[in-house]
Amino acid sequence: MKAHIVIFDVREEYNNPYNNELSETQKAVQALKRKGLSSEVIYYSDEEKEKLVAYCVKKAHGYISKVNAWNLADTASYKEMIIELEKAGLVGVQWCVPVK
Repeated sequence: MKAHIVIFDVREEYNNPYNNELSETQKAVQALKRKGLSSEVIYYSDEEKEKLVAYCVKKAHGYISKVNAWNLADTASYKEMIIELEKAGLVGVQWCVPVK
C-alpha cells in the first residue's frame, strides 16, 4: 500500500510578498509524487482542527508540518492536533528551511 502524506501550512503566510514558500510546498508535493506517494496541502486553522484530525486519521499515513508558530494565534491548539495525530499512528516531520 502506498502512503498518503499531508503537508500542513497556514494561508496567512502567503500575504507576505517576500515569501515564496508556496512554490517550495508544491516542489515537495511533486517530489513525493515522483516517489510514488500521494500528498496534498492542508491549510490549518484552529476552527477546523477537529475536522482536520478526523480527515487525516482516516486518510493519511504521515504529515509534514510547515506551520510556523508566528502564524498562529494559538500554538497550543496546533500542538494538541499534532499530538492527536501521532497518537493515532501518523508519522510526522517538521519542515526545516536552511538559512542562506
